[in-house]
Formats: sequence, structure tokens, C-alpha cells
Amino acid sequence: MESIQAIGKVPALNRILEIQQRIKEIEKNFATKIQSNDFQTVLENAMTRQTEKIKPIEEFLAENKLQPLKDKTTTTAEKFSETLQEPKYFGGVNVTEENPVNESARRTENAAPTTTEQMILSAARKFGVDSELVKAVATAESDLNQAARSAVGAIGVMQLMPETAESLGVNPYDEKQNIEGGAHYLRQMLDKFNGNLQNAIAAYNAGPGAVQKYGGVPPYSETQNYVGRVLDFYIR
Repeated sequence: MESIQAIGKVPALNRILEIQQRIKEIEKNFATKIQSNDFQTVLENAMTRQTEKIKPIEEFLAENKLQPLKDKTTTTAEKFSETLQEPKYFGGVNVTEENPVNESARRTENAAPTTTEQMILSAARKFGVDSELVKAVATAESDLNQAARSAVGAIGVMQLMPETAESLGVNPYDEKQNIEGGAHYLRQMLDKFNGNLQNAIAAYNAGPGAVQKYGGVPPYSETQNYVGRVLDFYIR
């Protein structure tokens, strides 16, 4: 009989041991010695002291110079969209009227292009031509060399003939104007031949009259080779 009673006391003893172990853990976590019989009161007081150490979120953000949290969660896509709609940055510089650096940044953006490739990009944008096509023509014509002169008098990067340059209203001896003239003329040829790339390139070399006469690339070896070279540069 005593053995049966002893067995019945084992679960209760185990429960007491669990409670004692839990009390030790709580004492360790909260650095509080539980000596009172009112376990609940001691625990609540300890938890209150720990909670009081936690700063309000607004105070934490202010101390760390962080922006206040929004009322709703903003997704990455929303943040990206807001950035695009509010162009506050230019070249890594915050664009505000109060920032004197911004005016310098704007002047740099609007400044005249200085390298041949920059001039090509600018001219291509101005006349709505693929910059790679303008560059391919310029490479085939002069290898991007403004000092180039042909035996028949073509001038500069885009190898403009004086009469062609005059009709376009540009000075072929000025590199920027030379490139703009070439891009403009290329635009005219693309429009004249309804966007046909081969015919426009052939017309740049042999003139639109020759392309119209033969209904396509003229049977001139120079022009045929020229079209092939430009296309080869273009698709690289």
C-alpha cells in the first residue's frame, strides 16, 4: 500500500522540480531573487522593470537619426516607383535648390560633349538615329578622325562634302557640327527610303539619286563594300 502511495507522489514531485527549475531560470533572466510566496507579484514586477528599459520607438529613431516609420508597409516596388517619380538625385548628388553643388551638376549634364563618341551620342539623340548606326558610318568613313580628308574633298569624321555641309547648315571643319551634319543627313536618307537600312547607307555613300536609279544598292563595288563595312561595324 505504501509503495502504491509513493508511486502516486512521483508525478507531483516531478512537477515541483520543474517549477523550481523554472524559478531558477526566471531569477537568472531577470536578475531577481524570488523570496516572496507571491510568485506572480514578483514575476510581474521583474517584467515591468525590464519593459521600462525599452525606449519608445520614436525616441530610438530620433537618437539614431532615422526616418519615422510609415503607417503602412511600403513594398520595394513602391519605393522604386516613388524614386522614379521624384527625381531628387543627379549623379549621386541630392538635387535641391539649396544645394549649390546641384547647379554645377546640371551644368555638367548640359555642357557640350567633349569626345567624339559623346558628340555622336548627342547628335544621334538630336536627330532620332541609332547612335550605333551613326558610329558605324563614322568608323567606315574616317575611323572617327576629324582630321581625315578624302581625295574628292570630303571632310572630317562623317566625311561631309562641302556642298552637303552647306545644305545642312553646318561647318564641316568643326567636329561637333560635322557629326551633327552627318547624323542629320543619315536621318534624311532613312526617311527618304522608308527606313531601309541598306538603301540609306548606300545613299550616304553614293547619293540618293544612284539608289533611286537602281532601285536599291547601286552596282558599284565601292558602295557595295561600303554598305557591308558599315553593317559589319553596326552589328558588332
